[in-house]
Amino acid sequence: MARSRGAVALAETLSGLGMTPICDEYRAALEQVIAAKATGECLPTR
Repeated sequence: MARSRGAVALAETLSGLGMTPICDEYRAALEQVIAAKATGECLPTR
């Protein structure tokens, strides 16, 4: 479950960064990456 702990730690870090204007979009993108890694899927790059 190390991956889950890492995702939680990253989510906590991101919520701490939420005060910067660009972070909402950045956090949403990273949450998609975390979800994809948790399910073993890959996301296409933009």
